[in-house]
Amino acid sequence: MGLLPVSRIGSATMLALWGKIKLALKAAAIAFEQTHLREDFRAAESWAKSSGSGKTWPKLRQSLLAHLKAAQYAHDRTQISLEECIIADAVRSAGEATDYQSNTETLMRLTDAAASSRWACRWEHQTRL
Repeated sequence: MGLLPVSRIGSATMLALWGKIKLALKAAAIAFEQTHLREDFRAAESWAKSSGSGKTWPKLRQSLLAHLKAAQYAHDRTQISLEECIIADAVRSAGEATDYQSNTETLMRLTDAAASSRWACRWEHQTRL
């Protein structure tokens, strides 16, 4: 029962209890596509990793990240991008965010990640061209 971080859809938990892990995974993915919240992203990850196939999460991850990138509004976009080591998207998201979308802790983590990665040097070089 350690797979219960599903934030918006208690029905995913019930589906899993009935042995419907694939359906619970689909419900978690749909929840994330609607909310774009970090906890729903992590819930989809948990269900994908518990589905028994090692190929499920990488494919679903790419799909969810593409959906997140295309979303007009996503409160946790910067935090998710940062946690997934997609620094360029995290920086872009933070730059486009309104004050209430990126908290200070996330921005400080982003600053540290960008400064400690080769990304910062590549980005600076590209902006000079």
